[in-house]
Amino acid sequence: MIQASRVSRGALLATAALLGLATRASRAEMEHVFPLDGAQVVPPTASKATASATIILKGLRGRMKIRWQDLSGRPTRIEIHGPALAGQKGPLLIALASPRGAIARADSIEVAFPVAQSRKKVFRDEKTYLTVRTARFPNGEIRGQIIPTDEENDEDD
Repeated sequence: MIQASRVSRGALLATAALLGLATRASRAEMEHVFPLDGAQVVPPTASKATASATIILKGLRGRMKIRWQDLSGRPTRIEIHGPALAGQKGPLLIALASPRGAIARADSIEVAFPVAQSRKKVFRDEKTYLTVRTARFPNGEIRGQIIPTDEENDEDD
């Protein structure tokens, strides 16, 4: 009976560990990575810079991670605009923290920001975009249409 109990406890621990790994994997798989480049800016830029980013929404908070390479200089502003579809311009929604001390050509930042309840639908409908501005491209060097990861499924808000 003792040995069966140990096996059961061991099996339970192994199952729990696998479920924990599966939960972490599925959460990571849910993160939508979206690209940024000069071709998406309106009008397009000749910049060779590119970036990839994720935006995760949870409650009234958002978290953005962006990694860029080959910018013409240090980012001066990183902004979220909308509502606007790809190829359209939209008003400024959120000015994110300026990346102080960021390296011009290749770097990354992670920043948290508030998301008003009234704006969550605009994010979910993929009608927002991220713009990275530099001194050489004050209207935006690269841009990408945001595909958010929503950690809550509160579609009815």
